[in-house]
Amino acid sequence: MDRPNRQPRALRPLRDPGRERRPGDRAPERALGRLNLHDGRVDEVVREVVVVNDQGLHARPSNAVVATAAGFDAQVFLEHDGRRADAASILSVMTLGATKGAKVRIVARGPEAAAAAAAVAALFADGFAELG
Repeated sequence: MDRPNRQPRALRPLRDPGRERRPGDRAPERALGRLNLHDGRVDEVVREVVVVNDQGLHARPSNAVVATAAGFDAQVFLEHDGRRADAASILSVMTLGATKGAKVRIVARGPEAAAAAAAVAALFADGFAELG
């Protein structure tokens, strides 16, 4: 059987028949995959808090942040001094290095963003139950 000299399928470039792709183009699904979409909206809530407990964000308070954030349908991040920590990771939260008096931004996205941000902010306000 004579077959035309063709590249194997795995080596052929992927093409979208509807348009020419350019370097740097991102598939819409990839860009949208980072957003929490529901009812056509993206909810984001930002709250600013101050670390009031003497030891800052050490292991126990970091664990409290992670456990609290996990109870909500939201992505929660903490920002301090130009760094961002994912509140789903205790190591990420601990390595922020937020000490007593540090200003921390809570950024929450998703259907329960407001409730998640409020719950995490309450931990900070309470000093993570470490105040005497």
